[in-house]
Formats: sequence, C-alpha cells, structure tokens
Amino acid sequence: MEHLRVKYPEDKFDAVLRNVRPEKPAEWRLRCYDCPMMICTTGPGTTLANFEVHIRNIKHREKVKERLGHP
Repeated sequence: MEHLRVKYPEDKFDAVLRNVRPEKPAEWRLRCYDCPMMICTTGPGTTLANFEVHIRNIKHREKVKERLGHP
C-alpha cells in the first residue's frame, strides 16, 4: 500500500478491515474514495497489482482530476 501511496499521492484509497463474523477471520478490502463503488476484496496473489490497474484506469484518472479541479 505504501508503494502505491508514494506512486499516486493525489489518489484517495485505503485498506479497510472488515470483520463479518467473530468466528471467521477478518477480511481486508481496498477502497477507492474517488470511485465509491470500487472495493476490492483481498486475497492471495496479485490483489495490489489488480488495484493498481484500477488506479491507472482512465475513468479513475478523470475522477481524480475533477476532484482536484484540474481540467
């Protein structure tokens, strides 16, 4: 996550801990605050790489520019 924060300092995203039930292990999810419907469930493999694909997506980039007031 820190690597992505350094690489994309203007983007707003976070890892959110979600605990569904006490008898099950907690789940981490990646949330993009510029794209409210974008929540990635973590899992084995390339979860952060998949999330970075979202961050580079043109629709996401447009939302970041809009929030920052850039044309």
